[in-house]
Amino acid sequence: MTPDQLRGIVTATDGRLDVQLDALTGISAFFTGFFPAGRLVLTSVTTTAATADGVTVTGTGASGPFTGMAVSATFAAAGGTVTALVRATGDQNWTFVDAFGVLRHSIFDSLRFQGPALVLDSTTAVMSFTGTLIITTPMAPLDLLLPGVTHTVTGEITTVTGDPELGFPTSTVPDILLYGPQGASLDLGLFTLTDLRYEILGDPTFDYDVVDYAVQSSIVVTGSVPVRVAGVPHSALLYTEIFGWGDSVLFVADFTDLGPLSLADVAAFTGQSSLPIPFDFDVSSPVVLTDVRMLVAPKTMTLSYISVKLETAEEWQIVEDVLDLQAIDLTFRIDSPLSGARLSGVLSGLFGIGASGVLEMSANFGDRSVGGALRSGDGPLSIREVYTDFTGQDPAPVPDLAVARFDFGLAFPPAPQPFTYHGFLELVGDWKLTDQLSLTDVMFSLSHDPDTRFAAMATFVIQGVGVAIGASYDPAPDKQWEFSGASGPGQQIAIGELFQTLAGNFGAIALPTPISQLVIENLGIEVSTGTKRLYLTGEALFPIDTASADLTIAIDTAQRSFTASLVVSVPTAHGPFTPRFDLLFAQQETATLFTAAYSHATGDPVPALKDLIAALLPSAAAYVPDGLVVDLNDTFMAVDGPAKVFGADLAITLDLSHLPVFGDHLDLGVMGFDPLRLVALSAALSATEVTAINGQLPTAITKLPDGDRAAGFLVSGKLKLGVLEQPMALPVSPAQTAPPITSKQTQTADNTLWYKVQRSFGPIQLDRVGVAYLHEPGQPARLSVRVDASVSAGGLTLSCDGLSASVSLADPAALPVFDLAGLGVSYTGGPVTLSGAFLRNTVTYQGKPIPSYSGKAVIETETFTLGALGSYLQLPEGPSLFVYAFLNYPIGGPAFFFVEGIAAGFGYNRRFIAPAVDQIASFPLVAEAVGTTVPGTLATELSQLADALPPSPGDVFLAAGLRFTSFKMIDSFLLVTAGFGHRFELNVLGLSTLVLPVPDAGLGDVTPVAEIQLAMKASFMPDDGYFSLLAQLTSNSYLLSRACRLTGGFAFVTWFAGDHDGDFVLTVGGYHPHFTKPGHYPAVPRLGFDWKVSDKLALKGSAYFALTPGALMAGAALSATYEDGSLRAWFDAGMDFLIAWQPYHYEAALHISVGASYTFSFFGSHTINVHVGTDVRFWGPDFGGTAYIDLDVISFTITFGSSGGASAEPVPWNRFRTAQLPAADKAVTVVLRGGAPQAAAGTYLGTVNPAELELLTDSCVPATSGRSGTTALTGTGALAFAIAPVGAKPGTFTSVQTINITQGTTPVNASFRFEPVAKSLPAALWGEELTPTLSKEALCEDMLTGYVVRPTPPVRPATTSSLPVSSLQSATALFVEHHAFEWVPLPTFTKAADQTLNLTAGAQTRDAIAGKLRPDLLIDLNGLAPADFLLAPEVGANG
Repeated sequence: MTPDQLRGIVTATDGRLDVQLDALTGISAFFTGFFPAGRLVLTSVTTTAATADGVTVTGTGASGPFTGMAVSATFAAAGGTVTALVRATGDQNWTFVDAFGVLRHSIFDSLRFQGPALVLDSTTAVMSFTGTLIITTPMAPLDLLLPGVTHTVTGEITTVTGDPELGFPTSTVPDILLYGPQGASLDLGLFTLTDLRYEILGDPTFDYDVVDYAVQSSIVVTGSVPVRVAGVPHSALLYTEIFGWGDSVLFVADFTDLGPLSLADVAAFTGQSSLPIPFDFDVSSPVVLTDVRMLVAPKTMTLSYISVKLETAEEWQIVEDVLDLQAIDLTFRIDSPLSGARLSGVLSGLFGIGASGVLEMSANFGDRSVGGALRSGDGPLSIREVYTDFTGQDPAPVPDLAVARFDFGLAFPPAPQPFTYHGFLELVGDWKLTDQLSLTDVMFSLSHDPDTRFAAMATFVIQGVGVAIGASYDPAPDKQWEFSGASGPGQQIAIGELFQTLAGNFGAIALPTPISQLVIENLGIEVSTGTKRLYLTGEALFPIDTASADLTIAIDTAQRSFTASLVVSVPTAHGPFTPRFDLLFAQQETATLFTAAYSHATGDPVPALKDLIAALLPSAAAYVPDGLVVDLNDTFMAVDGPAKVFGADLAITLDLSHLPVFGDHLDLGVMGFDPLRLVALSAALSATEVTAINGQLPTAITKLPDGDRAAGFLVSGKLKLGVLEQPMALPVSPAQTAPPITSKQTQTADNTLWYKVQRSFGPIQLDRVGVAYLHEPGQPARLSVRVDASVSAGGLTLSCDGLSASVSLADPAALPVFDLAGLGVSYTGGPVTLSGAFLRNTVTYQGKPIPSYSGKAVIETETFTLGALGSYLQLPEGPSLFVYAFLNYPIGGPAFFFVEGIAAGFGYNRRFIAPAVDQIASFPLVAEAVGTTVPGTLATELSQLADALPPSPGDVFLAAGLRFTSFKMIDSFLLVTAGFGHRFELNVLGLSTLVLPVPDAGLGDVTPVAEIQLAMKASFMPDDGYFSLLAQLTSNSYLLSRACRLTGGFAFVTWFAGDHDGDFVLTVGGYHPHFTKPGHYPAVPRLGFDWKVSDKLALKGSAYFALTPGALMAGAALSATYEDGSLRAWFDAGMDFLIAWQPYHYEAALHISVGASYTFSFFGSHTINVHVGTDVRFWGPDFGGTAYIDLDVISFTITFGSSGGASAEPVPWNRFRTAQLPAADKAVTVVLRGGAPQAAAGTYLGTVNPAELELLTDSCVPATSGRSGTTALTGTGALAFAIAPVGAKPGTFTSVQTINITQGTTPVNASFRFEPVAKSLPAALWGEELTPTLSKEALCEDMLTGYVVRPTPPVRPATTSSLPVSSLQSATALFVEHHAFEWVPLPTFTKAADQTLNLTAGAQTRDAIAGKLRPDLLIDLNGLAPADFLLAPEVGANG
């Protein structure tokens, strides 16, 4: 290349130079390696000057290490070869990181220079650098090491890139060596460092983590330490390396050239008076000082510590005849040597073992222990050599294997305790225990405390699975090394391959077919070198049915035996329960039958039976009901292909000798079921399959009953009746039926399996015994044994109803329950007949069921009948009962009141709830007395009484009834009840029946002309604030014909307290059809009749009358219907009245409809209708109205009379006040409501208690406000009201109730407080509707009618007034007398010999005291003797 060609290439364009360096002939790859992509780029080119042989370009570097620097590049061509010289300078902000980014985050990142310059010459192999290092605050350690020098830095930079042999590209990184100033010195107190200098290094290293080159940066400081030993000067070289400015500076020096020294010389060298050694070890020979280290704090350049290492010629026998340490080195470290020096150190040496083994040992001065490991590179060491050296015994128990690793440690215990040591050894090779067994990865542990013991560890490999095992040595011949261990997670062995391997080594062991395909994990191994026995255990997941269970197997090669068990996890209330089932497999080679059994231990959790079965046999568990939790004895499982059976023997028996009433007479040994078993079958079993399963069950498990078995869930057991034993099986699944075991066994619809007994046991006749599974929805399941039996003696027969013994299948802790649902009693003897029944039922009290015993008994003689009802139950608060008796016997009386019977009853802790009036006729207390009870309905009667007479602690009721007749035509019964306790209630129930004509036995069965039965109920409820009188015709009422049924009712109710205070209603037959009946008004049926005269003619009529606070209403209706085939005719008429009394106004509606229809067939079905009707509405006063006429073909309306009466006109106030309100002097009343009046007369209140005084004002006219004198009082919620008859709207008037209280003539209103009283008043008076309405409320609520007046209580002062002490002090000195009082002992009491009471002595004194207490009190002690006293007084001898 010529100079011109060169100039053509090196040309700047637009101030930018971009030269491809490999285009310049002769430029080396080293040179181009400094530039990315091999290009030199300059920007802001200022000069391009041609030279004789080339060109010079100046500008700013934009590539390679010159980026950002001022660059001058000179290119020359000579002899066809190009040379290049690049000079670059930077400012103080330039760093090596700008040139080489790979140095970021290294020590170069913190270096700044004055005048940094780089020179790159293509004729050399390096880049040179010059600059003056600027010392910054973080770099203070460097300035302190070389104080007072100028840090001129020079050096060279090369690059390193990847080796082509790597096969992949790598980054180009710099290799930097920079030299700093030299010749400085530093005084550290103990030493002075001289000839100090430093070098800045950037060493390329290959980082295998990132597979690329990196640069390790540091500053290396070197120098020398001059010392004088025995007067002879010496110098030792030292160095340190700084990687970060915050790091401490560690100087390392080698003093080996000093030669032998005494320990005192070394101590003096370190500035210490001595260097003590804590062990029982002395240094008497010279030592050689080798390694010296000094740590200097970076901020202060003070000496932190100094350490020295000494080589000695001493030996140390640590354990006699066992451990002798040689070639001992001592390392001492002195922290803070110039102030408060602290000494520590390490002793190290060599321990020879065997022929050529060496352990490198060390001991820290601060620890009382020595430890080390086998040194590498020495000759082989045998475990037998180690065994002999440490035990002194024959090494035959251990294998002849070489030691690859030996770690050893020894502890120095406090005197006089012996040494303890331990070691760990890894061996090379396999340990062959027997011809069939070899171990790999053999290791031994060594321990001495105080005896020396070796333990072995190794790996046993079977079927490619390595199992870690360990053993200790026992010299007994049948033991020796007994290894045990287990495989690790994920290690698995096919059980078939395992058995094949064992068969090849130890002989064949039978593998059961059901588990032949399993894979074993968690393999446990036990190997004994004494017995040559291999014992294997393992776990596998065993699929059974659709579930899987944990299978555990055990194989003993010495016994050539195989055992297995199953473990399942079953949830319980106390957490998971894991029972273990022992497996038994059929012996035939291809047999699939196996069984499993588990015995429940005391204290084991009790799982739900379905959960237990589902863990093993889900298909069988599907037949098991939910909620069965039973205490178990034994459980078993049998599986043979698709057939799965699970059985559970219960830990309970049902002994019938504990049955109530009958059990005491069954003294024949075991009477009941023992054992009881629950069985679930997933599929049907033939008798042959049952026999096979029984043969496979353990001997402790009771066999299954012989015979075929259907799939499902069944209860089985053995019925024992003395010498009689009979197996029974009760299917529980709905689709199952029990296969008859004998002809005497039957199953009833209530799922009870009965066995006919038909035997007598003394007075007991036992008909049959049954077993039943009971599981009602929402209730726990129970297993019940039922008995049909009776007891007879002397004409008296007791028959049982629901006699049973049952056990809970949901609560394993529950004891058997013996129950008798009812007892029938019958007796016949002479003219007396007794019959009765007593039932056990359940009453719900406070949400809990409580057993109740109720019954009925009847005694009949030739002259009278006496009946009784009763019930008893035990509440937590005490007994609750009622008794009701009735006597049907003519007592007599006048014809109009002839008593035919009486009734009486009472209830304790019971409340009487009177029935509704329409239920009185069927109410048991009434029906029993009048003889209308339907036979055979005792349970219904008792159920009704349970609702009518519920338990209520604290309540009592009394009842008295009387049945009488009037002229033999009216049969009546009245029952009066009174309730006491929490509330007072008074009820009168009545039932009267009129029959015309009076039945005559001589006329036979003649239908009466009329029978009218009226039920009546009167109730007085002070707590609820109402009185009611209700009456109603029963459904037994008719007239002329039983087809003419009579209906109707009467009601009068008035409310005097509570939410409806002031309301009332009086009605016969109900209310206006458009009247919206309030919820608290009684429902009353229409007064009327419904007569089906014939099949063609029907008549119906009704009427009603009602009076409420808002209106008076009345009405009647009559209808007739005739229907004969296709002809139908009808008549319908009705009228309804609504009357208001102030202002007087009435409205009425009348309708009449007459019609007929005829249906005929003529080319289809056709109906002809003809009807005439009218709807009339009239009012008054003045009388007027309208009439709507409907003539079928035409309709029209007629108006008649006055039209002004359609709406009422208001009346004047004076007229309203005179007609509706009491006289003015009676409009407001004042009543004394509290204060315990005494001697009251007329308006005089008498003597009252001011603390309890209460006055009540009451006005018939409500008030819009109240006043106490001139002070406004608080009112109620409804202060604004209207006056309906007057037409006065709210807000158009005021009504003020003013209260004035005077004492003499002085007003004292301020001494009283006033509480408003609210009432509900008729809306017809005080509402806004002028005429009555049927859809709005009849009462105006919360109206102010008066006040409760009470005295104002005294006001307690906020603070108590103080009394000056001076007011209690005397103005003059008080008289003082010392010893004015003294104690005089009482004379000792001495009992007199004569203890006769003298009643006359002191009589006057007694009478005087009594007279002061109560003037009319007379005390008479005549006849009083000492025996009359509970504790007779004693008479003293001293008087």
